[in-house]
Amino acid sequence: MKRKVVAIIIIVLLAGCGRDSVEKISQNISPSIMETFPYANSTDIYTSTARYALDGSKRKGLNLIGTDGLDCSILPVDDKWLYYYSGDEEGTGNLKRIPLQKGADKRDVVDLKKAENVRDTQYEHGFTVTGNYYAGISYGTVALLYNMNTREIIRCKIPKDLSYTKDVEPEDKYWCVLEQGKDWILWERDHGVMLQKIPTGELYTVEKKKHTMFTAKRNDCVIYSTNKKSCYLYDVKDNSKKIFMEEKQIRKAICSGMNIPETELHSCCIDNLMVKEDKFCMQLKIKIEKRNTTEEKYVILSQKQGENDFFVYDKFLNSILRKCAEKRYKKEEKKKADDEKIRFVMNVDGFWFLQGNDFYCYNTETGLVKEINENDTEWNVAYAVYKDGLEDV
Repeated sequence: MKRKVVAIIIIVLLAGCGRDSVEKISQNISPSIMETFPYANSTDIYTSTARYALDGSKRKGLNLIGTDGLDCSILPVDDKWLYYYSGDEEGTGNLKRIPLQKGADKRDVVDLKKAENVRDTQYEHGFTVTGNYYAGISYGTVALLYNMNTREIIRCKIPKDLSYTKDVEPEDKYWCVLEQGKDWILWERDHGVMLQKIPTGELYTVEKKKHTMFTAKRNDCVIYSTNKKSCYLYDVKDNSKKIFMEEKQIRKAICSGMNIPETELHSCCIDNLMVKEDKFCMQLKIKIEKRNTTEEKYVILSQKQGENDFFVYDKFLNSILRKCAEKRYKKEEKKKADDEKIRFVMNVDGFWFLQGNDFYCYNTETGLVKEINENDTEWNVAYAVYKDGLEDV
């Protein structure tokens, strides 16, 4: 799913109307699934001002206030700790954490009085936390790995082919977290991507002179695109990369699924990458020209079951696009559904979020499409992926 979990010194980490009758959504997201999202653990979804049950209900306030009364930004959370960045007026700040434990209601107990400092982040122009490790980029030139249990620090110099030039000021040498797993982090700057291994701290160049536009993570594999026309598959375990789908293959899969000749497919470009049931899928914006008419719309391709490198037209997800279009046009009292403006923006297990003129949520458990806003519980589920939820898409 690509959105980047941004971790820079001004830390931004890392996304009712339509009241149709719908079934009450049960808390149907398994803890093991939710723990794969940065801002959720086995029981709670977090923002810097509140936390929710895994279905987005049962809000509890969270008043994380930093030095000088400034707001805080949360980092990836787990069942042991809530990490957050506390800034101050001088632009420096501290990484802090609060120990978590489960209460009688099986939700987290967050005691703000137990907050403790972890590290002064003044000189790190990009940082994150995974497991027991804090990772950061000092002055944009050195990658460090800090074991918060043993307090051991490993420092490795950024590969030469990814280093900033000497004329760039230290404060402008930003890196952000592209994706991360329990024992690896993918870092990105404006023109380059590198892998940092945990616990060794070793660094590997993934891309140089390029930046990614979309990514999605599945276990220890990341799919990404650098040109919106094709995509790569990167295996972080063995540091290997291969072309996953070329533009020609993508065009062929679209035309085959829509049963149109390739001559009618004027253009296509990757708009989003996601994961569905442990399979990668990609959303594309396409333009079809037929006779004297032009149609623009979004379509979804996903990996065929049992064939990891073969993408096909996803009838199920494309039908959801049409359902949302029909709901939108019923509201606008139109006669014909047109899904050219409807697109997927993210998915959180069984919740698929879409955006057109409004936001929609498709629930795989109920099989219903619902128009949503900030007053709906589904809206809060999106905070598991992006710090600002749907407002960040």
